[in-house]
Amino acid sequence: IISVIAIKDTDAFSKNKEQEVSYREFLTVIEKNKAEKLGIIEMSEGKIYLTIGDKEKDKKHLIKYVTQANPNDSGISDLIKKYDIKYAYVVPVNMIGTIFNLLFYGLLIVMFWSFIMPMIRSKNSSSESSGAKDSIPKITFDEIGGLSEEVKNEILQTQKLIKNPEKAKALGLKPSKGILLYGPSGTGKTLIAKAIATSFEAEFIATSGSNFVEMFAGLGAKRARDLFQKAKKNAPAVIFIDEIDAIGKKRSNNGAYSNDEREQTLNQILVLLDGVESTENIFVVAATNRLDILDDALLRPGRFDYKIKIDLPDIEGRKEIIAIHTKNKPLDEEVTSRLSEIAESTSGYSGADIESLFESAGYHAFTKGQDKITMEDINYGIDRVVVGNAGRKIKDKATKERVAYHEAGHAAVSALLFPNSIRKATIVPRGDALGFVAQIPKEGLLPREQLLNHLKMIVAGGVTEKMIFGSHSTGVSDDFRKAKEIIEKMVSDWGMGEKELVPSFSDKDKEKQMESIYVQVIKDTENLLQENNEYLHAVADLLLRKETVDGIEIENLKTQQKTDEIDVIEEV
Repeated sequence: IISVIAIKDTDAFSKNKEQEVSYREFLTVIEKNKAEKLGIIEMSEGKIYLTIGDKEKDKKHLIKYVTQANPNDSGISDLIKKYDIKYAYVVPVNMIGTIFNLLFYGLLIVMFWSFIMPMIRSKNSSSESSGAKDSIPKITFDEIGGLSEEVKNEILQTQKLIKNPEKAKALGLKPSKGILLYGPSGTGKTLIAKAIATSFEAEFIATSGSNFVEMFAGLGAKRARDLFQKAKKNAPAVIFIDEIDAIGKKRSNNGAYSNDEREQTLNQILVLLDGVESTENIFVVAATNRLDILDDALLRPGRFDYKIKIDLPDIEGRKEIIAIHTKNKPLDEEVTSRLSEIAESTSGYSGADIESLFESAGYHAFTKGQDKITMEDINYGIDRVVVGNAGRKIKDKATKERVAYHEAGHAAVSALLFPNSIRKATIVPRGDALGFVAQIPKEGLLPREQLLNHLKMIVAGGVTEKMIFGSHSTGVSDDFRKAKEIIEKMVSDWGMGEKELVPSFSDKDKEKQMESIYVQVIKDTENLLQENNEYLHAVADLLLRKETVDGIEIENLKTQQKTDEIDVIEEV
C-alpha cells in the first residue's frame, strides 16, 4: 500500500512543471520558503523533490523543485528536522512486475485449493484410511502349504486361548490381543492372517504400515484411529497390518534422524493396541520381514503376545506347496514323476517363488502351443526365478568358447566333489550372466570340508580359464565376490580358519587367514582339474555343441570317462 501511495505521489509530480536546480540552490529555496507548507520526497535512485504549497487544497498551483542528492552532505536532513518538513522516501515499483507477482501467487493459491486440498480430504476420509475390508475370508490352514507342524500347532494353540477366554482367565491367563508374524518375504504371512480371520469367523481388515506414513502432520495417527474404529463397527474383526516395520521402526533416543510424524503415528498405534479389550472382539495380526528393527515398545508383552517365525519351507513344505500349485494344471507324465526332484531343486524358495515358477512354466508351455507342462517348461520357470529372462545367444566364437570352459570348470568340479548335484549347465545368457551351472542345493549344516569343496566349485571357472587360455577374464568377478564372502564368514564368524574353533579377533589376522585359505583353494582346484583334464574338455565340448546340458548328461560323461580309463588300462 505504501508503494502504491508513493507511486501516486510521484505521478502527481510528473503532471506539474518542475524546476531542476543545484543541490546548494535547493537548500537556499528551502530556507527562503520555510514559512510555507513544504514537502520533500526522496527517490531511491537519488533524486529529491521539493513541493511548496498545500497539495490537498491547491494541487494545480504547487511549486516543485528537483535536485540530485549529495550523499556526503546532511544539509537537507538538518533542514527537515529544523523546520519539521514532511518527508517520504520512495522506492519506485515496477507495476508490470508487481502484477505478475500477484498473478503468480494467486495462481499458487488456486492450485493449492484445487489440487492439494482434495488430496488432503481424500487421505483424511475414513474410506481410505481404515484399510481394505475383505468380509470373512474363506481360506483355511489346510489350504496353506509349507508351514511346519510346530508353527501350525503354535497358531492353533493361540486360537484356542482366544476362543476360550473364560477358561484362560480361570488359569490366570490374559487374553491375547495380537500375533506378530515375522520371516522372509513370500512365506504366506498374509494367508495365515486370513486363515486366522476365517477360524474366528471375523471380518478381515487389511492395511500396510506404509499407509500410515504421510507427508501431512497428524494424518497417520488419524488413519490408525479410523482403522480401529472400523474394526469395532465390524466386530468380530481381525486387523492385519502388513510391513509394520514401515511405521514401527526403533525410535531414536537422542532425536537424531527422527521423524515426528512417524513417531506420532506409532505412539497412536501403541495406545490403540493397549486399549483393545477382549470384549470388543478385535484381534490384531502384524507381519514384518525385519523383526530386528522394530521398536521395543511394539514388542513388549500386552501388545503382540505371540511372535511366530514363518520361515522358508523345508523339502516337505515345498512338496505341499507344489501340490497346491499343480492341482489344476495339466502336467506331463515326466513332470508328475519328478515332483519330488523339483521340490529338492527349489531349496531356499519361498511359497511365492514356487507359485511364480509354475506360472512361468505354464506361460512357457502356452507360448509353445502345448497342452501340457513339460520338464523343459519347469526348467524355464526355475531359471527365470533364479537368474531372470533369457538373453541373446553369444555370437562371438572366442567368447562362447571361453564361457563354455568357464562353466565346464564349475560343472566338472561340482560333479566330482558333489555327485548328482547339478540340475543343468548352460552357456545361454540369462539376466547378467553369460552362462551358469544350476546346482541342487543341499539343506543342513555344512562342515569345514564341505565349505572348502564348495569354494573349489566357485573358483573353478576362473581356474579353468587360466589353464586353457593363459589368463582369466572379468567373468570371474561374481565368483570372487562369493568366495570372499564365504571365506570371511569362515574366519570371522564360524571359527573355520587355520585354527579351527578359534575365530579371528583382529583385521590383520583375519586378512592373513583369508588369503591363506584362498590360495590353498586355488591350488587344490588346479590339481583337481588337471587330474580330470579329459573330463573337463568333454564337458566343455558338450556345452559348445548343445549350449544347455542336463545334469544327468554331465554325470554320464563322468562315468564314460572312467570306463574309457579302464579300457586303456586293460589294453596296456
